[in-house]
Amino acid sequence: MNKENNEVDFQALVKLIWNKKFYIISIAFPIILLINLAVYFGIEKEYSAQVLLSERSSNNPLELPGEMGALGALVGFGAESTNEADKSLEIMKTRKFIGRFVNRYGYAPYLLAVKKWDKESNEISFSEAYSATDGWAEGEPNIFQIKKAFLDSVKVAQDNVSNFYSIAITHKSPYVAKEILENLVSDLNELMQQKAILSADSSIEYLERELVNTKNVELRQTLLKLVEAELQKKMMARVHSDYIFTIEDPAVLKLKHIFPNYMLLAILSVFAGLGFGVFIVLLRAKFKGVNQ
Repeated sequence: MNKENNEVDFQALVKLIWNKKFYIISIAFPIILLINLAVYFGIEKEYSAQVLLSERSSNNPLELPGEMGALGALVGFGAESTNEADKSLEIMKTRKFIGRFVNRYGYAPYLLAVKKWDKESNEISFSEAYSATDGWAEGEPNIFQIKKAFLDSVKVAQDNVSNFYSIAITHKSPYVAKEILENLVSDLNELMQQKAILSADSSIEYLERELVNTKNVELRQTLLKLVEAELQKKMMARVHSDYIFTIEDPAVLKLKHIFPNYMLLAILSVFAGLGFGVFIVLLRAKFKGVNQ
């Protein structure tokens, strides 16, 4: 008996909705229109710049077996097993690197205070928190705020098959997104290049001191090979500006926004409008039933 009543109620419900379809549409249409207008004019668009990178090969010029290899490991030679690309990407997430990078190019307002970007004039408007002439209204942001804003705008992905790295930057201005991304890759390469040169200089200095105090012929030969290897490493670091990352597909200016997704939001607005219309119809039917 309950099952039959449920079937009758469901059929009656479907019939009611069908009979009131034009009424539901009349309610849904302005809601759909308002949602889409609010999205189009009220939500700032975001753009993305993306670059495809590969790790530069860093094979050691000399291989030292056995005890010689152990001596080389003492000064850092032959210790290239760690993935330098992954290491540099982890460094990229540190407060030290982010603070230096953002301060170097003055990116703090562009990460924390951009209100909108004008496509026609290519001009950026800042929020009340920052003025291009007067600076920050309530003091400069701290490193934790800068780090969060920076990492929120950066997306890193790795293809485990090809070992390619993809770095993307999102921003309200496609020009700023592209600029930040290009400078980011350049600074990562520059930082790791400087670290490699300093490491080589330190190793060479140590090895040269050992050479002065070493009389054993075989050990001197080993030390000389290590010095040669460090010199070659230093030379390679100086020669290649793309010391860690080689750009396989450079960042290009993309004027098509990635957010908001108008198609998805339009579909959701239709469901929202129709759902609200059905709710009003059912609510009216319930009140009529109560009154009767």
